[in-house]
Amino acid sequence: KGKRTRGWRDLRDLPTLTIDAPHSRDLDDALSAHPAGNDGAVRVFVHIADVDSVVRPGTAIDAEARRRGTSVYLAGATVNMLPETLSEDRLSLLPGQDRRALTAELRIDAEGCIRSVDLYPSTIRSDDRLSYKQVDAFLAGAPHELTGELLSTLRWLRTASSRLAAARAARGGVSFDRTETRVVVDEDQALVDVVSRAQTPANTLIERLMVATNEGVASWLHDRGLPGVYRVHPAPDAR
Repeated sequence: KGKRTRGWRDLRDLPTLTIDAPHSRDLDDALSAHPAGNDGAVRVFVHIADVDSVVRPGTAIDAEARRRGTSVYLAGATVNMLPETLSEDRLSLLPGQDRRALTAELRIDAEGCIRSVDLYPSTIRSDDRLSYKQVDAFLAGAPHELTGELLSTLRWLRTASSRLAAARAARGGVSFDRTETRVVVDEDQALVDVVSRAQTPANTLIERLMVATNEGVASWLHDRGLPGVYRVHPAPDAR
C-alpha cells in the first residue's frame, strides 16, 4: 500500500467515495460511513482535501491564493484559486490515490442529533467516483451498478441524511425548491445552450451532510474556545 504517513490516522482501508458532477475535476470532499452500533448512532466520515499539507504559508502559491480568495466558475472556463496541477490532480481526491485529508467524524443518533464530533488529519484512498445521476438512481430505487461495501456505505449515508432531515424539520427548517443554470459555450466561446437543472435527492443528501459537518466543526471549535469564522444569515422577513 505504499509508505504510511506518520502522525495521521490511516483510513485507507475505510470504504470511501466521492459524489460530484461528471464535469468536476477538483474533487475536494469524500464520504465514508460505519453501520449503526449498539447505541443506534451512525458514524459518518467527511473527508476534506488537506490543502495545507501541500500549500505552505508564506509561499508564492499561498500569497496568490489569498489574493484570489476563491475559484471563479465562468461559462466555459474556470479561474482556479490554486493551480490546476494541485486542485485537479495532487489535491483532488481521485479514486485509487493516497491523499491527505482533514476528517470530521460525526455520530448521528436515531433522532438526527449529532452526539459527538471528532476532527483529525488522515490519509484516505477513495474507492470510487460517483455522479449525482448514479446516486439519484440508487435513491429512487432504479437499477444501478453499485455493489458491495460502497453500496452499504451509500445506504448508511442515506440513513444519516434522513435522520438529519427529520431533526432539521423539527427545528423549523424550511426547504426551498431552486434551480441551477449552466451556460454551455463552444470552442469560440459562443453560446450553445443554457441548461436548467433542479435540485435532486443526491444534491440534497450531500447538502445535508455538509451542513451537519459545518455545524459540528463550529461546535467543536466553540467548545474548545478556539477562534473560527462563522457565516451568519439574518432572519427572513415575513414576506
